[in-house]
Amino acid sequence: MLEDNEQDLKDGKFKIPIQLKEPIKKFLIERGNNGLPTLSSHLKEYLSEKYEILVDKSTICRALKRFGFNYSKIICKDKNKKRQDIIKKRKEYCSIFYKYYLANEYDIVYQDESYICKNHVRGKSWALEKDFGFFNKPSGKGQRIVITGVINENGFIKNTYEFWDANNNNSDYHKNFNKEIFEEYFTKKILPNLTKPSLIILDNAPYHKIYENDAFNPRKMNKNELKEYLNKEKINYDDRMLKSDLMDLALKYWKPTSKLEKLAQIDGINRFNKEHKLLFLPPYYPELNPIEFVWARIKNNIADKPSYNMKLLRKALKNSERLIDSSFCESIYNHCFKELLYLMKEDNLIYDNLEKDLDYVSSISDISNESETQELTFNMP
Repeated sequence: MLEDNEQDLKDGKFKIPIQLKEPIKKFLIERGNNGLPTLSSHLKEYLSEKYEILVDKSTICRALKRFGFNYSKIICKDKNKKRQDIIKKRKEYCSIFYKYYLANEYDIVYQDESYICKNHVRGKSWALEKDFGFFNKPSGKGQRIVITGVINENGFIKNTYEFWDANNNNSDYHKNFNKEIFEEYFTKKILPNLTKPSLIILDNAPYHKIYENDAFNPRKMNKNELKEYLNKEKINYDDRMLKSDLMDLALKYWKPTSKLEKLAQIDGINRFNKEHKLLFLPPYYPELNPIEFVWARIKNNIADKPSYNMKLLRKALKNSERLIDSSFCESIYNHCFKELLYLMKEDNLIYDNLEKDLDYVSSISDISNESETQELTFNMP
């Protein structure tokens, strides 16, 4: 059998020359941007029509490998990130965060929730070809455990790392939280264990946004209630307006009072003579939350030594807290800070220290050099 390179040669030259690498790359990117996967059959048609190169699919596959391309799992980019309202929120978050970072007056802490299933195990394993695909494990994902915690650059904030058995098998683990549960966790676990004025960063889970005047939330009103609210606030509207238009109008004037923010301010003033601050991540940007890497490290550690037993899983989770030390947290903070600085540069948000900070974080090692990132999947809000 001829070697791959010999099979691709024609009159001493490759049937698909290296000069076509860039045009093929552009073709792949263009199809990807349009949400279209590219197979060898698509490239065969492309090469035939564009360059009159007639080759079979196996020759195309060998050429792609020679050019450095891989046939791999599709990674989907979230189109929501291109929405103007999301871009605006991203810019606002980056600007606010960076100002707090420069002030250096607050401990920056992140809170989040995740889950792990009883039968959690690595998705890939080495095996002999004849045994490929055989793996002796229970079917299904098994019972679920919800985990939550708060981190700073030193590790978990004391008494905030908790886990409990999920009370349902709904695909959305957020169903195991509600506003009452989170408010209790916030007031009894998070606030009392903060050791200095803190910037508390949360994602956009509904139960993170608790309002004192939530009963007057336009999003929860029917059409008649919206009209009553607008009349009470003496806001002019057209009686022929649709409910959605009435709600948009009411939201322009509704000023929600955050209950959690008020609680944080009071706790900060009472204990440190300085308010704690709340900041919400921009939607669809979990990569700015370093605690996502915490869950990845814990899950990967458990996946390497699966027990398929709830009692042993709880024990493993309890022991996992020690994995989240100051060295690891410093690396994931640096990684997420680097992501934020790149976004700021992309958005042309100009600050005096931006380039200097970007050079610094680019020069030091972070979590991107570790194996945790290989199987990291983000929980989208």
